[in-house]
Amino acid sequence: MSLLVESIKILNGRIYNLRLHEERANLTRKQLYGLSRALDLRSNIIIPEEYKKGLVKCRIIYREAVHQVSFQPYQKRIISCVKIIENNDIDYSYKWQKRDNMDALFNMKGKADEIIIVKNGLLTDAYYYNIVCLTGKDLFTPSRPLLHGVMREKLLNNKRIIPWDITVPNLKEFDRIYLVNALTPLGDIHFSPDQIMYE
Repeated sequence: MSLLVESIKILNGRIYNLRLHEERANLTRKQLYGLSRALDLRSNIIIPEEYKKGLVKCRIIYREAVHQVSFQPYQKRIISCVKIIENNDIDYSYKWQKRDNMDALFNMKGKADEIIIVKNGLLTDAYYYNIVCLTGKDLFTPSRPLLHGVMREKLLNNKRIIPWDITVPNLKEFDRIYLVNALTPLGDIHFSPDQIMYE
């Protein structure tokens, strides 16, 4: 069985949303392995001096315990075109280190930079991101994501986004579509509906 991963944002030496990462990791361990003793991720994050400036991804590999902690500079992706990929069998309920099923869908993107995965007629997630859609002043997120991401959870907790069953035809009704993850806050990556490929 694959190991699990948490990707944590560090900006100029500050660790972001650690409580949400720990909650997800410990819920995962309890559901998969029946473990109730919590992991203390903070005690495993010792930031090397060279990673105390700029935006850094801290990658924690774990299962019953923490197996590995690594750091690398992180750069925002440039996304100009997104392709709709439909798959009713995809499951990514836990943040596995090996993502063969997700990789297979991403490899179908052709000339696009990113994919939006549709399952049973509803939007779920992009490849490495949760989705947020803007119409007017309202922000909606798919109510059935493949993975409950940390940034999505933070936005929900702050009542900034509204869960909604979003269909492919709905996409043309939105002003902008945003992609978010632990290292990508709302507003960093966005595109318009006319940048989406539907086949």
